Amino acid sequence: MTPHNALVSLIFIALPFGCATTSKSSTLGESCSRSADCADKLRCIAQKCVAHDGLAAFCEHSVELYRKDYPRIAKQIAAAGVKPPPFNEAATRGNCVLKLARLRAAMPTKVDAFIRCAQAASTVKEMNEKCAQIAASITAKQASKAKLEEATEGLDKIKAGARSFFQADHYDNVGNLLPKAFPTTKPYLKGSTASTTQDSGWTPPQPCCQQPGKKCAGEKVWDASVWRALQFRIAGSHDFQFRFTSRGLNTKATYTAEARADLDCTGVYTTYKITAAVDAEYEVVVKGPIITRGK
Repeated sequence: MTPHNALVSLIFIALPFGCATTSKSSTLGESCSRSADCADKLRCIAQKCVAHDGLAAFCEHSVELYRKDYPRIAKQIAAAGVKPPPFNEAATRGNCVLKLARLRAAMPTKVDAFIRCAQAASTVKEMNEKCAQIAASITAKQASKAKLEEATEGLDKIKAGARSFFQADHYDNVGNLLPKAFPTTKPYLKGSTASTTQDSGWTPPQPCCQQPGKKCAGEKVWDASVWRALQFRIAGSHDFQFRFTSRGLNTKATYTAEARADLDCTGVYTTYKITAAVDAEYEVVVKGPIITRGK
């Protein structure tokens, strides 16, 4: 088993680190240049204040196992036609504490279970074999979190694009100033009540789980007028489909933006939705996101 599996990758990725010894009140994740910049139960590692209680001893144990087993691991890597990377003990030890401290802040129960399991191992191979299930659950949760960030970041971009479009002045082809509105799938005319809801439909139209690699891809779908007006497009592969509906003019203008994904490709969608309306002062008021799960 190579050091590129989920468990070893969880711990051993080289990063620089350096700290002093004293401490003062500070905040988890705050930038620092020495331990004096961090609180009593935090330590400055890789220029961030992280919780390190109980992690130093575990990382010493892990680094020692890895150092002893590295010749075997390096041989396996070389057999695959890849040049083995040098083993940097100091950087590996520092990154072990940093990586696990950040993970523990997000999922303490899982990380503590992983530490207890790994401390009982006498070799890296044994650690991988015995603790693989716990490590897999941690990395799966990390992957799921990264996917969900795609939805929130996408909706934030749509929100910014919709506000920008509404606040800007727009004119018809003969120079008449048009009423305020959010982007629509079809052009509206001056004086129109815009009583019909304009719906982009899910974009891309085919769910990501039904596409090659179970990922959405292709940038041409974002060339539709509504997405151009929102200044929204996604480059590369992604997991979420997006949808934008709008209705009304001026202070009666509203929109709904949604992002959905079948995160496990089981037919159950996680959907994020934001809604917006316009107040009497022509300010765009956004609510959400509301998160739902269902088919």
